Amino acid sequence: MGEVKVEHELTLSREELADWLADLADAVREGGSAELSLSGPVLTLPLADDIDVDIEVEIEGDEVELEIELSWSTRSSAKDDEADDEDEEDDAEDAVGATTDAVDDVVSTTTGAVDDTVDATTDTVDAVTVAAGDTVAGTTGAVTSTAKAATSKAPTRTAAKAPAKTATKTASKAPAKAAKTASSATSATGDS
Repeated sequence: MGEVKVEHELTLSREELADWLADLADAVREGGSAELSLSGPVLTLPLADDIDVDIEVEIEGDEVELEIELSWSTRSSAKDDEADDEDEEDDAEDAVGATTDAVDDVVSTTTGAVDDTVDATTDTVDAVTVAAGDTVAGTTGAVTSTAKAATSKAPTRTAAKAPAKTATKTASKAPAKAAKTASSATSATGDS
C-alpha cells in the first residue's frame, strides 16, 4: 500500500467516543479489516493478527491528552492470510482424504460382509444339495430294494403254488380218470 496520511480532529461526546471505540474494538476482535468513519470519508484498513500499541498520556494543568497509536504491518497480514489459506486448503484436503478413507473402509467392510454372506449361502445350498441327493439316493435305493423284493418274491410264490395246485389236481384226478377208464374198459369187455 502506498503512503496515505489522514488527520482528523473533532469533538465528540463521551457516548459518541465510546460507540466509535467499540466499533473499532469489534473490528479488531473480528479481524480482516476495520472501517474507520468519523465525519469524513470511510477508511477500510486491513488488520494484522499482531498490532503494536503506543500509549501516551500528558497532563498539563486542566488539560489531559491521551494518545493511542496503533500500528501494524499489512505485509504480515497478507502472509498470514496466505498461510491461513494454505492451512484451510490443507485442512480441506485432509477432510477429503479422511472422508475418502472412511468411504473406502465402509465399502471394504460391506464387500467383505457380502462375500461372507455369499459364501455362507453357497455352503448352505451345497449342503442342501448333498442332503437332497442323499435323500433321493436313499429313496431310490429303498424303492429299488422294494421293487426287487416284490419281483423276487412274486415268482417264487407263484412257482411254488402253481406246480402244487397243478400236481395236486393232476394227482387227484388221475385215480378218478384211471377208475373211469378201467370201468369203461370192463364194460366194453363184459358186453362183448
